[in-house]
Amino acid sequence: MSTVLIIVIAIIVIAVVVLALRAGRNRRHTQLRETAGEHRQAQEQHANRANELEAAAAEARDREHQHATTAADAEQKLPDRS
Repeated sequence: MSTVLIIVIAIIVIAVVVLALRAGRNRRHTQLRETAGEHRQAQEQHANRANELEAAAAEARDREHQHATTAADAEQKLPDRS
């Protein structure tokens, strides 16, 4: 009878340890999923900001080209000073 009781107690202890380990692992996986989601969101924000900056740079280059063209046209219309 005592041998059966020891085996039953050992099985119960093992089951409790396994459940505790599984709960800890599940909690850690949940934290990792949340962190991955936060990182993904930050990545999207950075990508959006990079796209905005690149569009602004392209617009500035376009404006610079327009100004250069306008300046060249204006120089051609000036009378010769020779």
